[in-house]
Amino acid sequence: MFSKFFKKESPFVGLTGLGGGFSFFGSAAAITGGTIIESGNVVYHVFTTNEDFTTPSPLSAEVLIVAGGGGGGNATPNPGSGGGGGGGGVLHGTLTIAAGSYPITVGAGGSGSSGSNSGGNSTGFSHTATGGGGGGSCINTGGTPGAAGGSGGGGAADSAIIPGGNGTQSPSSPLTGYGNPGGTPSSQDSDPSSGGGGAGGSGGNSDNHGNGQGGAGRPFSNFPGPVFSPALPAAAVSAIGPTGLFAGGGGGAKSQDASPGGSGGGGNGQRGSTGSPGVANTGGGGGGVCRAGSGGSGGAGVVIVRYTT
Repeated sequence: MFSKFFKKESPFVGLTGLGGGFSFFGSAAAITGGTIIESGNVVYHVFTTNEDFTTPSPLSAEVLIVAGGGGGGNATPNPGSGGGGGGGGVLHGTLTIAAGSYPITVGAGGSGSSGSNSGGNSTGFSHTATGGGGGGSCINTGGTPGAAGGSGGGGAADSAIIPGGNGTQSPSSPLTGYGNPGGTPSSQDSDPSSGGGGAGGSGGNSDNHGNGQGGAGRPFSNFPGPVFSPALPAAAVSAIGPTGLFAGGGGGAKSQDASPGGSGGGGNGQRGSTGSPGVANTGGGGGGVCRAGSGGSGGAGVVIVRYTT
């Protein structure tokens, strides 16, 4: 389906007289950084670790910056449940990149805990995508709200209505920002927690029937999952899918069942034990947990640079 090659920190050589925004001034160009994939006349640089992107000549490139997803919230056996983690904030658009070397930072996923469980920021070309907010936790007779973040964490369930966090990802000109709030329980019930927000939609508000689904990820059609195999883990390729879904929110949980995570890497909520983690390199939020246990960890983010030859 795709014609591609993979190189780690290797030069892409021999691009001269190119259109699509390129302006090379020598007989060859060596653009390095990340795992390099060629699909037809399109080149992707996929960053899953902190590295530099280096170009010897200016170019126009489409950039996708996805922060780490928030971890799901904890629950103690009182009973109660922790909310789903918010998906990582997303920045997307076209940049004119001057010749030079640019540090790329890939945000880690947040831990599934009652502490600081928000995801890490991802940065590139002086633009920052904000980590997803951690899901709220249920702690003995109280609870914590979902944390604000790129997308907000879902609210915990206890004897009070504990809100979700705000989605705080804003545009970073000329890039467009995507993030949404986490859900809030709609009744004072000790079981169902709410879903974390996703880049494509808000986290689901929970009620006595559950319904605290994670917010949907957002599709980016020029970044389909299949083109990134095997540069990304198989789980990430599947979660991203052919429409390019990233940064789904983690699902909430209740005693009888659990709510699913949002499309694009959000982890499912679970009853007891540990919430499902967000999928690595999608920025998905971790799932919440009900009736004692730890929330799932958030999925790490990713930075992808795309240009045509």
